[in-house]
Amino acid sequence: MFMSLLWHAMNGVDQALPYNFLHGFQIIHEVPASAVCCTTDHNLSLKEFCEVYDAIMMTNEEWMQELQRHMKGKYESAAAAARKGDSLKPDLMKEVKRQTLLEVQQGLCAPGMDEATFCAKFTDKDGVLWALPMPRHGVYQGKKLAEDGITVFDKIRAIDEARILA
Repeated sequence: MFMSLLWHAMNGVDQALPYNFLHGFQIIHEVPASAVCCTTDHNLSLKEFCEVYDAIMMTNEEWMQELQRHMKGKYESAAAAARKGDSLKPDLMKEVKRQTLLEVQQGLCAPGMDEATFCAKFTDKDGVLWALPMPRHGVYQGKKLAEDGITVFDKIRAIDEARILA
């Protein structure tokens, strides 16, 4: 309703647009199912569904603990690979750290925080943590030519990831 009134107030050329905002737009064709958001059959009431949903959703505190376990596993895996002579994972982590520190120096992001600082900054007076920490990792993204114009090396891109990866 607001959009149609706004459009009318702006004296829009398309006079059908406010009408369609109020009464709905004509369906041109049926959109085929994408199988991305599938309907499911269940016998749960709304209350029962909410109980199940709440039981499987993580709190921000639980997310932080799971993220710490995940990141510890990644570092242990990289250390084990390095002990076997495989420097790929440690090199990737070092490059992500280098890029992150450079971005902090350039003012593009804030420096990292330990758990205590993060919780102190983002926990309200009722003790609820209102933020999620995001891990940072790197991906190999093609090749890059060194400044000498001769040497080619792997280009690594730092990624902030708002989900826990397997």
